[in-house]
Amino acid sequence: MVVSYVTSASTGVTALIIYTLALVIYRLYFHPLSKFPGPKLAAATLWYEFYFDVNKKGAYIFKIRDLHEQYGPVIRISPHAIHVNDPEFYDVYSGRAGEKRNKYGWALSHFGTPLGTVSTVDHAHHRLRRAPVAPFFSKTNVRKLDYVLHENLRKLMMRLKEWEKSGEPLNLLNAYKSLTSDIITTYA
Repeated sequence: MVVSYVTSASTGVTALIIYTLALVIYRLYFHPLSKFPGPKLAAATLWYEFYFDVNKKGAYIFKIRDLHEQYGPVIRISPHAIHVNDPEFYDVYSGRAGEKRNKYGWALSHFGTPLGTVSTVDHAHHRLRRAPVAPFFSKTNVRKLDYVLHENLRKLMMRLKEWEKSGEPLNLLNAYKSLTSDIITTYA
């Protein structure tokens, strides 16, 4: 029996459609997060978040604020995530002092450094990786570099005074990005 390319392609497309429909039904009705309110499109696919972050240039965080007004303090914002806007939830989310918790691996994969300290999911393993650099971030060592902050702020203030004299509008976002970059680069 000879199977044509058309038959193979149509079988593949049909299988993909069935899989996608089954996945959407699972996410909407059977997923552990399905009981949380929020837009059905956000619960079904990551394309909802993509639309606001790419087409609307990072506006998803503002959309989430609007969704909280519509649906309440706990909402589903993607197939795999909920968002909580309730100060009472802080300890549950971030953990109490001394509590050992693993990180959420899916969120860490975005850093692109699977063997890096930031991307380490397991709490004990993260501590091992963090230990060699921890002394650099002690209060004493950070205070020793206080002059870096002051020097860079002085430079920013000088530039702001120059801009003030020019009378031209200034994009403060770029100014603060540059300040942050200069401070971090010097620290590093």
